Amino acid sequence: MKNGIKIKTGFGLLFISGLILCNPVVGFVDVLPNCLAYWLLCMSFYRLADLNGRIFEAVRRFRILSVLSVLQLFLSYFAYGVIRSQATNTYELRSFVMMGAFVMMLVQWFILLPAFRNLFSGLEYLAERLSVSSLIDLKKGKNRMQRMASLTRLFLVTASILSFLPELSGFSSLDGQGANGTPGFGDLWYSDVLTSPSQTVDRYSYIGVLRLLCALATVLLAVVWIVRLVSFLRCLRKETAWIEHLETRYEEEILPQIGMLTVRKFSRSFYLLQFAIVFAATLRINHYSALPGAVLALLAFLAILLLGPLGPRAFTRRLCYGACALLTGISGLELFLNASYLRRFEPEASLYNGKAYDQFLLIRFLGAAEAIATRC
Repeated sequence: MKNGIKIKTGFGLLFISGLILCNPVVGFVDVLPNCLAYWLLCMSFYRLADLNGRIFEAVRRFRILSVLSVLQLFLSYFAYGVIRSQATNTYELRSFVMMGAFVMMLVQWFILLPAFRNLFSGLEYLAERLSVSSLIDLKKGKNRMQRMASLTRLFLVTASILSFLPELSGFSSLDGQGANGTPGFGDLWYSDVLTSPSQTVDRYSYIGVLRLLCALATVLLAVVWIVRLVSFLRCLRKETAWIEHLETRYEEEILPQIGMLTVRKFSRSFYLLQFAIVFAATLRINHYSALPGAVLALLAFLAILLLGPLGPRAFTRRLCYGACALLTGISGLELFLNASYLRRFEPEASLYNGKAYDQFLLIRFLGAAEAIATRC
């Protein structure tokens, strides 16, 4: 019975996830979503998690982080898609972004850091059991695992601080009046600034430069970390005897437990379906769909695919796949036409513009069709 990817292949996926994590988060926007990295990490250590409790705990934390990372994507969309366009003052967006960056920094400190600590300590324990000298021999008081864990901790802490630090400039907005009513510099000017309400000093206007400088510093540190990670992974993959020993242990101790593996498959499939059911609701933010049916279709497809032969019969399974494809097509077309409509017209343009009405009517028909396909 095959279950999960091979351990050596998993070490390769660790490199890809590391590249994604190297992407700096700027202004609470994650261009390469970290949830992809967390999913890859879960896949990478799928088998090792059954052989060591510390790695199992690390994988559990990566799953939690993947959900929080998806939530971050929605919140960043809400910040720049809704708050920026509808804010009543200049402080709403910067305050929301600063709060989000601060919360994600705490999430990395209290969830991501322990996850990597458990991961490297679990690998160290497995290496010690077979006395893999290249991994456990001490050099300047630390072995290779411990050195990689220390560098990872330094990179994650520094990157999270650099992501949050520019947003603190939102606190620097001061109202006041300079000498003779004109802006200036020096102690006297700052004294007047703190006591008079007419002149604005807003260092947040330099937020772009601050974010760029912090992003560059993060990238430089990320290059150092990724180079060390490549060296670390090359060392791991060279220990073929150790990897084969772990594969043999997994095949002899875990694969025979068919009942446990079957329950786990059903549990993960139902977990995906529980997450997918959220996208069955209709929610629009700033005239855009916040819970597209295409995501529901994708998660349902993965849930059925995960079950494999344990799921519905072949004919029923094909019908489910067809329904997922239909919902994806309808939802994707509705999203595209709705975005095109909002680029060309105001939301209320369909009340007095014939072309806007025709396109809006088609969007409404697609919305109804998406609702029907979702229920099917």
